[in-house]
Amino acid sequence: MQRCLARAAILCLAVLGAALLPGVLAAQTTIYPVVITSQQGMEKQMAVLHGSARAAIEASADYRLGGGDTVMYGIPASSLDFVSQAQSLFDTAKADYENLELDSAIEKLNLSMGKLEGGAAYLTDLSMATHILYYLGVCHSFNGDEAMSSEAFLRAYVLAPDKKPDPDVFPPDVIDMFNIAVSGVHGIGTGTLSVNSDPGATQVYLDGKFMGLTPVTIDNIVAGKHFVRLVHVGYQLNGQTVVIKTDKTQTINAKLFPAYNASKVFTLADGLPAQLVKGVDVAAPSLGSICTSLGVSQLLIIWVTSGDASYLSASFFVYDSLRAAVIAQRQGDSLPVQEGMLSMKGDELSRNTLLAALQADAAGTGVVTVIGGPTTGGGAGGGEGGVKSSVASKWWFWLALIGGAAVIGGATTAGVCLGTDACSGGGPSGPGGSGDLIFEF
Repeated sequence: MQRCLARAAILCLAVLGAALLPGVLAAQTTIYPVVITSQQGMEKQMAVLHGSARAAIEASADYRLGGGDTVMYGIPASSLDFVSQAQSLFDTAKADYENLELDSAIEKLNLSMGKLEGGAAYLTDLSMATHILYYLGVCHSFNGDEAMSSEAFLRAYVLAPDKKPDPDVFPPDVIDMFNIAVSGVHGIGTGTLSVNSDPGATQVYLDGKFMGLTPVTIDNIVAGKHFVRLVHVGYQLNGQTVVIKTDKTQTINAKLFPAYNASKVFTLADGLPAQLVKGVDVAAPSLGSICTSLGVSQLLIIWVTSGDASYLSASFFVYDSLRAAVIAQRQGDSLPVQEGMLSMKGDELSRNTLLAALQADAAGTGVVTVIGGPTTGGGAGGGEGGVKSSVASKWWFWLALIGGAAVIGGATTAGVCLGTDACSGGGPSGPGGSGDLIFEF
């Protein structure tokens, strides 16, 4: 397997080198994932796949989601106005702080935070909220309100536990205040949040961190105010702030409303399995219409099926609307699953998604498909001392390979050697086993 991955990595790097010649790729390609199935009861698996694929595209330097989210989540054009309003208030609050007008600064900081909390459904980046809380902590401390200062610092710590106030912005005594406040985080108590939704299998984010698919119960949450965001493809985004109390359970029962502009995409996608059985040429008009509806130039179609309770199979197609053709495809990746456990070798998002989905009986055995690569790979020599994480295991790399293959004229299978018996070392046994795979679950 190490030699196979090493050879594939070298080949892929050569393809990327040719693809990235000056002037060849002028801009990121817009691409959007669409997960399809012809079977019932696959909602959780489809949610896992869509979330993983979407995150992979966001992490890629060569691809972006384009306008797909606007359609699939019903995001109104004015939805992000609150961010600019919050930023304007924050900027004036900082000026007041520097002029020691602390009461005015606190008022504007609270207004700025209120703007962010009001837009919780659309807030994916909490860095501004964290910085607002730093300033609130400092201003309250200088005003002699240590309780409010500690509350602000603690909330900032919960949002970003790996960060502290910037020493280039704040003096050392402010850093000391922050450290003293957060040292008491374990003494303020924790509570629980239970989240249910209609429809189910909705992604739940707590303070920007993915926590699982509904219904989900989250324990050991630090008491205080938190951001909660609910995401389900085809439905309007839902978000709010929630106050967690020590030793109490807070329950959210959310009703999500359809994103009506997504209905055309779903209608077209419903017919894709039957069309793809007959061939990509038959499916091409529908694929082209989906591209147009989403405002993207390419689609990543993920077709998932369940052979039995022990495995899932996923086929991948990349359709390019400018060429009106599928430029890459990969058929029927699957792996066997042991009862009650999975081989989790994907990224952090994938692992969290799998753990959450395992809590809800998918296919009776916790079978969930996720896009993620092997964590063991070889260097150029293929020895045991090689690199532990091969570039060929990364989703951004696979997507970039597709783009590279297309540029140099290849309607090329994306798996190269990774999904075939041509690779040395064999592959997994069981239904659908096909060698060393870059898609694991």
